[in-house]
Amino acid sequence: MNKEVKTFVQLEMDPASFFKTFDEKLNRMEKLLNKDLSITPSDFISPDQFCQRTNISRWQFDMYKNCGQLNYKKIGRKVYVSIKEVDRYFDGKMNLP
Repeated sequence: MNKEVKTFVQLEMDPASFFKTFDEKLNRMEKLLNKDLSITPSDFISPDQFCQRTNISRWQFDMYKNCGQLNYKKIGRKVYVSIKEVDRYFDGKMNLP
């Protein structure tokens, strides 16, 4: 004896509020899509270049990044580090716990 139970849920929302929330979500998505994700190559370097300039290993770079000591920008799967971070490293402002 298999009984199939169907339930129907009717959401009560007036069309004006529905379209208002829809427009808000659409505007947020549009802002995210229009956000400038490009970087200028002269301001940022790759993690490998950062490691070469500071004479640290990639493991240490990842530790600085994961601890929040290193400011970086991630676009897609690529990571970019500001050139100013090299100066911060040599000024002694980055310390591993």
